[in-house]
Amino acid sequence: MQAVGASEEGRRVTGRRGPRAHRRRGGHGAESRDGIIAGYVLKLARESVGLTQPAMAAALDVDAGTVQSWETGRRSLAATSVRDFVRLRLRLLHLGVAGNVIDAIDDALSADYILGTRSRRASCPAPCPRCWRGR
Repeated sequence: MQAVGASEEGRRVTGRRGPRAHRRRGGHGAESRDGIIAGYVLKLARESVGLTQPAMAAALDVDAGTVQSWETGRRSLAATSVRDFVRLRLRLLHLGVAGNVIDAIDDALSADYILGTRSRRASCPAPCPRCWRGR
């Protein structure tokens, strides 16, 4: 058993796995791939106009790591504010990305949401409000 806490007497004792194990197994706060489909469509949009990730980042006024994270799904486009997402769409249009490709990002975000909701429900070892909301 592993003790967690500051003082010897007031320690809270947890099992061997501890409170972080839930996150490692895909529970709350676990690294997710919620944006993988939208990220892939963004990559297709970038490649359709012949830009590298650093060039796309400069054009969008974001860090190159942000573009890479979006494209790999480590960071979801759905986590951007509405204002920033609208700005992203407009800048993609000005870069020459076809309108139907930009519209496909919206569809991809919907697909990511549906798949992410299903996978979170399946990965949570016990019913909890955060994972099972809306069921």
